Amino acid sequence: MPIAIDPALFRKLAVFDMIFTVQSLALEFERMFCSLNNHAIGIYVRQHPAHEWL
Repeated sequence: MPIAIDPALFRKLAVFDMIFTVQSLALEFERMFCSLNNHAIGIYVRQHPAHEWL
């Protein structure tokens, strides 16, 4: 006898899975962007000594 799957429950699970995937992608992107950003800031700081900022 096949197990009856409640369509509403299935939809909720699908939505939850989608949200979870989007969140993990966003976290991954944020981490990547932050490391790129920090790298760019580091290069900028090294190329422009502090006395040039004043």
